[in-house]
Amino acid sequence: MTLKELQELFEAQDDDANLDKTCEILDNHYQRVLEQLALLEKNERHIKRKVRFYHDIKTAKENHSKMPNWEDYRDREF
Repeated sequence: MTLKELQELFEAQDDDANLDKTCEILDNHYQRVLEQLALLEKNERHIKRKVRFYHDIKTAKENHSKMPNWEDYRDREF
């Protein structure tokens, strides 16, 4: 929430006549938080795949076995 939005929220909360404005500010903020969470979760899944991929590269090198292929990891869930 921006400083401007916080100021608007505090002003609206101080005036019971502005309950609609308070709800609107909070609803908008909540929606942005949900969008940010979805993006963070998407990024977390991608990072988790990369971590697994590079650990598997390390293991393959240590064991002199076949190297993993990123295409096998791109759409997998870990």
